[in-house]
Amino acid sequence: MARNLLISLNKKYPSFSKGQKKIADYVRENPDEAAFLTAAGISEKTGVSESTVVRFAVAMGYKGFPEFQEALSKMLRDKLSLKEQVAGSNNRGKTQLFASVMSSDMSLVADTVSGTDPVLFNAAVDMLCNAKRIYIIGIRQEAALAAHLAFYLNLMFMDARAVNTSHVGELFEQLISLDENDVVVGISFPRYSVRVLRALEYASTKKAGIITITDDADSPVRMYSSVNLPASSKTHSILQSMTAPFSLINALVVAISIKKGDKLMDSLKELEDIWQDYQVYGPDMLDAFDDEPF
Repeated sequence: MARNLLISLNKKYPSFSKGQKKIADYVRENPDEAAFLTAAGISEKTGVSESTVVRFAVAMGYKGFPEFQEALSKMLRDKLSLKEQVAGSNNRGKTQLFASVMSSDMSLVADTVSGTDPVLFNAAVDMLCNAKRIYIIGIRQEAALAAHLAFYLNLMFMDARAVNTSHVGELFEQLISLDENDVVVGISFPRYSVRVLRALEYASTKKAGIITITDDADSPVRMYSSVNLPASSKTHSILQSMTAPFSLINALVVAISIKKGDKLMDSLKELEDIWQDYQVYGPDMLDAFDDEPF
């Protein structure tokens, strides 16, 4: 457990070498950052050798640095446990709960609007419009966001794909052909995924453009982003609200469609004709491009 790691670190501190004490101090003061750094990254931050970082992990009682890093990642748990969050929700009246959650989501969207730099937002739109290929990475709760963005970018005839993240090896296999003409969109909210961070680290070595969508100025995925788009999120009992991130993605899609203009509308009209000719949708389906009122 994360708490046991800190207790163990404090107990062992007097026996550490000078270099190991530097690492211990850094971990205690920057646990969120340290959890996402490689041994080389911690070495650079603390000014000690990479081998000293590895020996520090062993001195802490772990088999090696990866096991120590896994323990560090558990330190990113929310301040309240899942059980405590559910209990807090159950203590509110049912009517009050509905209004509270809806009001909170509206507030998150408002915070996202006020926290978004229009210049950076437009830069992200330009990056996506000019990309040869677009790779979108979201894990667990963020997978729905990745699929949502990929669906609409493909509908606008852009080469976009939500990367399959079920296995870390498959993730990198899908990114192997990345180059400087591509854009990677990394979506990550607490608890931040190490897999997303590693994928963005790899994308940076391939000189691809990187757009991040995350919640916080201290989010670790921002280390590799060319453009960061912040979106507010909050835990409602068992669920992490993704309302504001979805709204942000919707704004991106609309901005891209406007930028692509008449050319996009012509292509969409052609696609609509294909759907009709091949009876893709039934006759009771609404025409997505019909401007006539109901």
